[in-house]
Amino acid sequence: MGKRTHGTREFPAGNRAGAVRVTFSADISPTALLAFGVTTAELVVTMNLLSSLLLAALPALPAPSVQDDEMPDGNKLVRVSLLADKAAVKPGGTVTLAVRYAIEPKWHIYWENPGDSGMPTRASLTAPQGWKVGPLRFPPPQRHEDEGDITTYIHERELVLLADVQVPADAKPGVASITVDGRWLVCTDICVAGEGQGKVDVTVADAEKPADEALFKAAREKLPKAWSELAQARVAWTGTESEPRVTIVVPGAKALEFFPLDTEAMKLSGRTVDVGKNGATLKAQLGFERKEPEDQPRARGVLRVETDKGTTSYLFESLYTAPATGR
Repeated sequence: MGKRTHGTREFPAGNRAGAVRVTFSADISPTALLAFGVTTAELVVTMNLLSSLLLAALPALPAPSVQDDEMPDGNKLVRVSLLADKAAVKPGGTVTLAVRYAIEPKWHIYWENPGDSGMPTRASLTAPQGWKVGPLRFPPPQRHEDEGDITTYIHERELVLLADVQVPADAKPGVASITVDGRWLVCTDICVAGEGQGKVDVTVADAEKPADEALFKAAREKLPKAWSELAQARVAWTGTESEPRVTIVVPGAKALEFFPLDTEAMKLSGRTVDVGKNGATLKAQLGFERKEPEDQPRARGVLRVETDKGTTSYLFESLYTAPATGR
């Protein structure tokens, strides 16, 4: 099933030709558009077409008047750049890349799981032949709630994604270029698509030379840590396989938040958080539907924990286990 996208949004009609505002609720999958290589222009046209079809079913209303210069440019609201933690790297070494999105105030883009609306922020890295690019790592987002019980997971001001690149042992000395192609949906009370490119040069040499150390230190500190580092946490499952519930208890926590990494088979349907004198408890209600024989009722996501010492996030993954008889 596609993602349910609903609520009041304003979308541009074409690139800069006008806009429509519509409140709608429809089962569509805008995330899939980028996954299948839809261009930004095609995306905008698709959203305009959807809005037009929905408006056609409504009583005739006066056409809104929107001037071309009133429409924001998604390519300017977010700026993408590419940085490396080493200006020079040895053959066989590793260089970490940072894809940095600078976001205009009052606007936001989306996490890898956007939630009930929006689209995930994308970045495609291209390195020289033989250089192995690892997966992009996201910092935890913010939880954002709109009217109509719409929950999304967003980033404001800045988003920095990290990826490790393995340099071949036989890499020849010289300058190597790495590029990024970024795509996003940027929203406030309206949403516009955007895209941009970035490039960084890394020199292959006998001696390594660090670069942008402060930026990379801050970005690494924001990444979720391994679940094993939250040794005091307790996890318990209740419910059925199709409607499982997971309870996470963290002693000493002042606040908890869970950001799900939904799959087609397993999705978060709700969560509650209770804070007491001795810690905090998060209960997540999930829904599981086996789409493929290998699908399992496994919960994945990021748990953000606030204590007296500060706020830290942890990667969470747990397989549903049926509760003992009588529970």
